[in-house]
Amino acid sequence: MILREEDLIKKNLQNVHLEQKVLKWGHKYLKHLYANYLFCSFENKHSKERLVSNTHPLWHKNFIDSKLIDHCPLYAASISSAKRLAMGRDLFLWNQIIPEGKEQREVVTMRKEHGIANGISMTEYTKDYQLIVGVATDPCDHELEKKWMLLMPKIITLFAEIRNYCFQERVSLDKDV
Repeated sequence: MILREEDLIKKNLQNVHLEQKVLKWGHKYLKHLYANYLFCSFENKHSKERLVSNTHPLWHKNFIDSKLIDHCPLYAASISSAKRLAMGRDLFLWNQIIPEGKEQREVVTMRKEHGIANGISMTEYTKDYQLIVGVATDPCDHELEKKWMLLMPKIITLFAEIRNYCFQERVSLDKDV
């Protein structure tokens, strides 16, 4: 799936509290999930604004600030899933998503060059918001991918903590920070 212009987020907002929480969740959960990377995006579908944070600052600069996210097959799959199911939750292994076109393949290659691969994404969408959470590991490490079903209780607990924080607090998405 390739994103259309109307699917794209127009403005990324900064939120120091969310950034601190993502680092805290990463420290708390990643080693137990055989992972080294945590991504969190909380989006207002109407204002087209997004709060986004992850545990890899250099990848964040490339992925978000340089707008590689607009060509990411994982992000496109999350958006597509939200449209298909209207409201609800979805989970997929990253290796299930096949990149379409040169730009998507380049994003996958660049992500691997930053030491991020073999992950799992979870998304929840409501009428107004979409939350996307991803955990991943080094391209040579397949433990998360192999053991994801055994790790589901921890993955669900992590997702629930992030979900509760984002949806209860709305993490300042309804007003500019």
